[in-house]
Formats: sequence, C-alpha cells, structure tokens
Amino acid sequence: MMSKAYDSRVDAVRYVILRKLAAGMRHALMGELQAIQFAADLAARKVKRSVTGSQLSEAVNQISDQTRAAAAASRSIMEWLRPETGSSTEVEPAVQECVKLAGEVWILRGVKATTNCKTGHAKVAKAVFFELVVASLLALTDLCPGSLDIDLVAEQLDGRVVLNIRARTADRISTSPTIPDRPLTFDDVRMLAEAHGISCVCGDATITLEFQAIAA
Repeated sequence: MMSKAYDSRVDAVRYVILRKLAAGMRHALMGELQAIQFAADLAARKVKRSVTGSQLSEAVNQISDQTRAAAAASRSIMEWLRPETGSSTEVEPAVQECVKLAGEVWILRGVKATTNCKTGHAKVAKAVFFELVVASLLALTDLCPGSLDIDLVAEQLDGRVVLNIRARTADRISTSPTIPDRPLTFDDVRMLAEAHGISCVCGDATITLEFQAIAA
C-alpha cells in the first residue's frame, strides 16, 4: 500500500510535468483562438463593405472551421489533464498525441521525434499511457542537452505493448532558453511507472515501458 509521503512525491512529479507543459498548452490554445479572431475580423470587414454571396459565406464558414479546431485542441488538452475513468486508446494515435503534446515545448530546442508502431489495433489504458509517455519524453529532453532525435518504437508482444523511447544527439542548432523548472529524471519516470504498476527500464538515454494490452 502506497504511503502518503510516497503519494506526495508522485504528485510532485506530476506538478513538474504540468509546469513544463503549461507554456506549450497556452501556445496551442492561443494559436487556435487567434485564428478564430482573425476569421471573425475578416468576416466583419466584409459585412462592413456590404459584401454578400459566396465571399461572405466563405468568411463565415472559416469562423466555424476555426471554432471546431479550437474545440478539438481544448478537448485534447482536457482529456490529458483529466481523462475519463477507465478509458482506453489505441497505441499508434496515442503515441502521436503524446509527441504532439510534448513537442509544443520543443519548437526552439531542435528536437524531432519519429514513431514506429507495430501494434495493430492494440489498446492500452489511456491515462497511464499518456502520463508515462509524456513524462518519458520530457525527461529525455531534460537529461540530454542540445538538439535531439527521439525514436519511439512500439511493439505488441504476448499481450503486452512494449514502447522503447531513445534519444540521440542531432546535428542541429538549439536556441532554447534555460527553463527554470527542475529537470525530470529517470527516477521520476520510474516512480510514476511504479505508481501505476508498469514495468520501466531506464538507461543510456533510453526508456522502455511495458503496458498491458486491453482486449478489444
């Protein structure tokens, strides 16, 4: 049974993760909201100039399109912050979503990620998978300075989904400023994995996670 002190340490790691993701989440949401504002301003100018017909319809439709995009981005972030209890997800789109979420803070860092999922339609517990994969990506970028190439390879083996995440130094310029938040470490990732009962092996700029596949 986990002690209160242990639970507090796990929650502290989660707080660090959220602090690191906050800027990227804000950037993603503000980008979508600004797109709505631009579309609305364009439509307003057309109305002011008494533009009618297809030109006005197209401008109004852009508002609708941008609103749906903003709603989708908001849902994605909210689902990561507080996923539905017991929800599951297919591995491949989940990996892509985790890379996208972590990637919001990589813009100036010179970090690129490639994914290779050999899991078919295998599903895993959504909340656990998202938390551990994002934590792993952030930990690797904290532990390995400069620009990086990160490879994510997922395979299904005997009812399990094994995800290998490896970071390699890349020959690109990194202009990312120093982030004041404390760095995430392999120990942090191991602690989160232990809290979820997930096998986790870390070392040599590589993290390997082993999830239980959920039957369709």
